[in-house]
Amino acid sequence: MNVLIASASTTNANGSTYKSFELTCENKSAIVMVVSGKINYVNVVVTNAMHRAFRGLGKDFATFEAAIENYKDSKIKAMIEAAKFEA
Repeated sequence: MNVLIASASTTNANGSTYKSFELTCENKSAIVMVVSGKINYVNVVVTNAMHRAFRGLGKDFATFEAAIENYKDSKIKAMIEAAKFEA
């Protein structure tokens, strides 16, 4: 299973650092944003049909481990692990 990081960016605002990663794994894609500083959380947006229809903001998690436990799909878990490694 190969995880490709399509893009990565870092932004600093309001005393926090926002690192965003666009990832793909075979036919799945996701955006993982890691926020650290005054506030700390991991945001995961799985870009599937539901996301395209409703433009959801994804789910927030306190840690990478909580994010990984939330998903059943091994490809999504692998993408979150890759973002954890890069962050």
